[in-house]
Amino acid sequence: MHRIVLSLFILFLIVGLAGCADTTADEDQIESDGENGGDAEIDETDSESDDTENESETVPGADNSDAGPDDTTEQDDDEISDREENDDVEVSEDEIETTEEEEDSIAESVTTVNDFERELSNEGIDIHTTDFDEDGFEDDSSLAWSLFEYHSDENIEAGETDELRLIAKAYAGLIDSGYQTTELEVAQFDPDSPVDYPWASYRIETVWAEDYNDGLISEEEYFELIIEEYQVIEDL
Repeated sequence: MHRIVLSLFILFLIVGLAGCADTTADEDQIESDGENGGDAEIDETDSESDDTENESETVPGADNSDAGPDDTTEQDDDEISDREENDDVEVSEDEIETTEEEEDSIAESVTTVNDFERELSNEGIDIHTTDFDEDGFEDDSSLAWSLFEYHSDENIEAGETDELRLIAKAYAGLIDSGYQTTELEVAQFDPDSPVDYPWASYRIETVWAEDYNDGLISEEEYFELIIEEYQVIEDL
């Protein structure tokens, strides 16, 4: 009887110990699963964070890529505009230099009245009348004056002075060659008017041409003295 009771006690003890072992194993499994789940969540969070950083880095890059070509295009446009302006300036300077060379050439080419007429005609000036005088009244050269009339609609009051400059330089060349006359009276005739009558006039005093030839006044000062004498006939 005692053996039976002892056997049952030992059996119960074994069963109890086995149950405790299973319970402990289950708890360990649950804890292990919980840790693995936490790691997985951390990994997913880290992955999302990395993706966000990649996107934030990609967007500025894309913006810079878009902005790059625009900046380059604007720079190219500015460079083209600067080149065009430089080209315009160079063309204007070339035109000025060409005009000055033509005027100097006229002054050097004119030594006689015939030269005076020919050079101005070659420059496109439509001559109406030329009357040069070296003798003056009763052989008094101090009273000698000359006349030059031409067809022109050039408005000197409005700053159109191309023809005036050519005539002034040609006259300076004639005086520099030794021609003696007190002044040159210049008259403009309307090329489209049926009336053969001047509509504007100015004069070139020989002393101005001499001062210019001697370097006492500049070319612009020489022209300015003549322009100051310009008058429209209807204003007289």
